[in-house]
Amino acid sequence: MRLLLSLFVALFAGTAAFAQEGDPEEVKYRWTSPRDTMRAFLDGMVEYNAHGQERYRDQALSALDFEGEDAARYAAMLYDAFNRVEYVRYEELPGRGAPEIADGTYRRVFGPPPSDDSARIEVEFVRGADGVWRISSETVLRIESVWERVRDLPVLEELPFLSRIHYRIRGALPASLTGRAFVLENWQWLGLVVLAFLAVLVDRLVRAITAVVLRRLAKGEHLILEDESIEGFGKPMGWLFAALVFGFFLPALDLEPQILSPIDIAAGFVATVAGVWAAYRLVDVFCGALAERASHTDNKFDDVLVPLIRRTLKIVVAIVGAVYLASKWTDDLWGVVAGLGVGSIAVAFAGRDTIENLFGTFTVLLDKPFELDDWIVVGSNEGTVEDVGFRSTRIRTFYNSIITVPNRTFITGDVDNMGKRRYRRIKTMLALTYDTPPEKVEAFCAGVRRIIATHPYTRKDYYHVYFNEFGDSALNVLLYAFLECPDWATELREKHRLFADILRLAEGLNVGFAFPTQTLHMAKPEDLEHPDRPASDPDGERVGREMADAIVEKTLAPYGGRGAVPPPAEVLADGRVSRGSEEEAGE
Repeated sequence: MRLLLSLFVALFAGTAAFAQEGDPEEVKYRWTSPRDTMRAFLDGMVEYNAHGQERYRDQALSALDFEGEDAARYAAMLYDAFNRVEYVRYEELPGRGAPEIADGTYRRVFGPPPSDDSARIEVEFVRGADGVWRISSETVLRIESVWERVRDLPVLEELPFLSRIHYRIRGALPASLTGRAFVLENWQWLGLVVLAFLAVLVDRLVRAITAVVLRRLAKGEHLILEDESIEGFGKPMGWLFAALVFGFFLPALDLEPQILSPIDIAAGFVATVAGVWAAYRLVDVFCGALAERASHTDNKFDDVLVPLIRRTLKIVVAIVGAVYLASKWTDDLWGVVAGLGVGSIAVAFAGRDTIENLFGTFTVLLDKPFELDDWIVVGSNEGTVEDVGFRSTRIRTFYNSIITVPNRTFITGDVDNMGKRRYRRIKTMLALTYDTPPEKVEAFCAGVRRIIATHPYTRKDYYHVYFNEFGDSALNVLLYAFLECPDWATELREKHRLFADILRLAEGLNVGFAFPTQTLHMAKPEDLEHPDRPASDPDGERVGREMADAIVEKTLAPYGGRGAVPPPAEVLADGRVSRGSEEEAGE
């Protein structure tokens, strides 16, 4: 109905303008321009040849500035000559008020290019004292010589059926339908209503066919297309075919040029807008199918690429549609394109930041520093990538807000892609109380290593658990390990499992974890005495060296005793840390 309404608005605009020029009968038969004169001559000759009615021949003869018994013969020669050199389209001749007819004369050459002057007809139109335009007597008197030159040329093929059917329609209709009620003949009003109804019918039919075809294609490709996408594409397709059908059959009504022009422009405008709209919606359907396929692949790069393809195609469709629509209003298409080129240069200088962002988008696509749903850190911004656009990238923070980062940031800035980590590091200190014996420290460290070695998500080839430092209030054991997890939620869960197992190990070994405490010791006088104090400094040095030698001899015994050098640490198959001893080699 919107299409029907738009076409009738254009129709009434044209008829109103036409009605202001004067009575339609007067405009048609007074021939106020060369266009009207040529139309009267051609219509009269066509109707006379088709039906033999004298009134049509009189109409054709009245278009000639010549009276006499040879007028009918000259008119037939001129019409026959036209049929051998060129289809004469009267709408191409100047109408009333055109500047080229201001002096009362107009000349037009009909026929092939100037290389063949023998098959060309020069026709002169003159305006008489009564203001009526006619084909000049000089042209009529020359027509016999022109006819002799072109009589042997073949008759051109007939005009298309729709361009001549109105002659037959008029001849078959009763007088009540060929009369005029308002501007147009009655049968022309009826024809417009029929064309509008046909356009609406085609619109509905095309929408239904489009929906069926799209659903079958989607089913064959195992895709899911939403009804909204199908309807969004079917509606402009219906409008497009409806406008094309309306414009295709419009010449059959033989409307006046003043009326035909606005209707034809309106139909062409609707067809152009509908075509651009259909292409725009087709991008949604096409990219929707691509997105559906991309969702079933493991590669996340296509998830980024599909939205960019969608935006790119829509921009291209919009630009092409704008250029084509501009070309409908002017014949200088290349001038329009050149104007767009100059304008784009000015926009480029004004939009330097936008161009930088566009190159940043290419950087994201080519270098692929991240993908959708990756956890990244860019400057002070941290979160998961939600969308990559032409100008910016949207990041969903961990407190559920959206940060928009300009894409130019990715050209020179650092991007820490946490989502690309193969392993997630754990580095912490396990603080044991100072009253923990060395043997329990060894047992605790060995137990933690075994937990790591048997944990399902830990990295088995690289981890460290060692007594690392004497803290202010604890013996600090370094835990340095890696988790191989696909996401943050799994990392939290498995870290929880690892730490809980370490707590259970400490409970089983009766090892306590230290609190940040300070101890105030109230010493008694007898506590300050040292009965085992060495007799002298040299004696003290001797006792210290002997005790140290005994301790080192004991700890290096697995490697061959004092003086041996333990090999580099190595994680064994059972999770133990290699000491390089002969017993381990034998095992």
